[in-house]
Amino acid sequence: MAPPGARRLSARAVLADRTAFSWGDFHHLSFTEGEFDGAYSMETLVHSYDPPRALAELHRVLRPGGRLVLLGPMSTVPLDELPPRARALLEPYLDAMVMTGARLYHARNLPRLLAEAGFEVEEALDATAYYTPTTEAVHTYFRLPWELLRRVGDPAKWLNLRSTVAMYGVREYVAWYVHTAVKPPG
Repeated sequence: MAPPGARRLSARAVLADRTAFSWGDFHHLSFTEGEFDGAYSMETLVHSYDPPRALAELHRVLRPGGRLVLLGPMSTVPLDELPPRARALLEPYLDAMVMTGARLYHARNLPRLLAEAGFEVEEALDATAYYTPTTEAVHTYFRLPWELLRRVGDPAKWLNLRSTVAMYGVREYVAWYVHTAVKPPG
């Protein structure tokens, strides 16, 4: 069952007769092989407990010639190559936000993981420059509220706010990429 908001937005866009929504686990999709022309994943692969499995499932449900687009943040290098200060900031956040996938892949190895799942990578576009103005503005806007809240309450209750402010300190090690890959024809 889809969230009511998805159906409402689909109807508002006059697409209700062309859209369907379902819940599922992208490690075990309930669709048949080759059922889709395309797949899009926005900021979800970072939450995968098994990114190679999720990519294999996306490959399975695409028809030959089908396209996959992945958008999301990732570290620019393996976590164990980050400076200790950056790791100390980033790793607890990854655990708290259940970003297991972000521990397993990074900008240098995601193209390899896509290829191992059977995809041909068309493009790996570093879109970080497009996110930088928002990152700067959001950090500036939320820095003072975060400082106040963390002094008077439990910081664990404000995880998203903490991520907005504290993760700013590792921004040079996090990139936003758009990967486009194709399932090769038969």
